[in-house]
Amino acid sequence: MQTGNFLYAPRWVKLTALMVLSLALVTALAVVIYYMDRGGRDSWVLVAISLAQIAASGLVIALIVFFSQRDANLTVLRARIREFLLHSLPRGLLILDCAPPQEASWQPGRGWRKKAWRSSYPESNVSIRLRYTSCGVECLYFVKAQGRTLVLRAQVNMGEVVFTLYLPAATEAAMEERRQQLDWGLSRLTGVSGYRQDWYFAVESFDNRSHAVVFLTRDFGTDFLDDNRLMLFVVNDLALNLRGLLKDCIERGIPTSYEDEAPRPALSKAG
Repeated sequence: MQTGNFLYAPRWVKLTALMVLSLALVTALAVVIYYMDRGGRDSWVLVAISLAQIAASGLVIALIVFFSQRDANLTVLRARIREFLLHSLPRGLLILDCAPPQEASWQPGRGWRKKAWRSSYPESNVSIRLRYTSCGVECLYFVKAQGRTLVLRAQVNMGEVVFTLYLPAATEAAMEERRQQLDWGLSRLTGVSGYRQDWYFAVESFDNRSHAVVFLTRDFGTDFLDDNRLMLFVVNDLALNLRGLLKDCIERGIPTSYEDEAPRPALSKAG
């Protein structure tokens, strides 16, 4: 009920229900008008008034229920998946390398109308390449941020969401090393956000190279695609955790893709 999808029904069922309710309302009103001034028909008038009230109430409720949200048919569901994969998620990933925070003095009652803070999208140095098939349920992202590349795949099957990270690994032993190195970085997604974590070693078709593959899976329920607040949380939560993971990899010299050129640990500043 919170998402606004009250009823999943074919369009012909909705139109038929509206026609029946409209016909009942018109008929009841006609009976009331016809017998209003005729004696001995009071019971008919009362019944017609009751029928008109029921039909009018049903018509209003039907209009709200049927047309408050678009039909949950396959075309609409695919469109919502496409919107999430091609718009919502990439926009969230912009925070992986956004501009430094801006500072201003706080004052009571100040409108805070600074243009940079009112923008719908953050100023970002992130560049993203996508691989997506029409009407698909998944998308592959090559995300460049902070001089690194992250390869991420997102899959949406109604409420089940799977995010997959591809990290360079020449052998299964290298995969186990990556697992140990990133255990802390992924712990918030698994321990707090509730994702299930799975690892495997494989050669992937997008570059024909071997990878340590991390699956992060969670089922958010069948109303996931209708709940904008939940989708915003999922996107922001993933982006914030990836930003922390990327920072950790840079500081510790952990490669995030084969495109990285001999990553080195960040130099610590002298005290």
